[in-house]
Amino acid sequence: MPKHPSLLKRRKTTFSVGLIVIDSKKKVYLIERHLPYKVEDYIFKNNKNKLQLYRQNLSKSILLANKLQMYNYDVDIDRFLSSTIFEDKYDFPRGQCQELTRTVFNNHEIPLTQIIEKYISTNLDTLLQRAWKEWFEETGLYITNWRFSSYFRYLKNVKAFLINFTGGDGFEYTQLFFVTFLYPNQNIRKRNVVPEYKVQVLDLREASKIFYVQDKLVSKSSFKNNVLDLMLNNYTEKCSYIRLLHRKKVL
Repeated sequence: MPKHPSLLKRRKTTFSVGLIVIDSKKKVYLIERHLPYKVEDYIFKNNKNKLQLYRQNLSKSILLANKLQMYNYDVDIDRFLSSTIFEDKYDFPRGQCQELTRTVFNNHEIPLTQIIEKYISTNLDTLLQRAWKEWFEETGLYITNWRFSSYFRYLKNVKAFLINFTGGDGFEYTQLFFVTFLYPNQNIRKRNVVPEYKVQVLDLREASKIFYVQDKLVSKSSFKNNVLDLMLNNYTEKCSYIRLLHRKKVL
């Protein structure tokens, strides 16, 4: 069925916000996804309560992935079934911002960068809080001597990166990553919960190499390793309400 003419004008884009936490020993916290997006998306749409079950049961996940592959081939599912790295297997904790995605989708006449920067500049504190919420939920960790208020008080001094790239599916992806460095008296501990993903704690250089290899294997322009490389080189750019760093990559 042909699409309605008004839909053809709208952008195919998604926006997500995430957090890069670096502790006092210069260790960074990554998540390791168990399943490719297409498999997780299928489970979530059909019975989201079973998502954690599939994440923890490899044989069950493989059976489902084979079934999905029979009806609609996906290169990432093929990588998963071949036990190779799939897209964003290793990532920083992040979540979708549906409100901004809808705003961009419905305002095709306004430049994309203008919409995004305006939204961020007026919702920066909310986005930072959402990023922290995603980090705690996806890692299952907590930080000693930590308070939301202490981060909002010095919001203009928080480092941030706004990354834009076009995926192989034709969608334009925009990801806002806040970067925070913990103090020596702030330690990371496990909570008594089942984390959404496995957590990898790595030094900056090692994490940068993992992202580089991952992006190279999935034919993607690397950018997350560039972010960590900047951290290694004492990058001093600060986030403000009106000025963010853009790193554009086109696949």
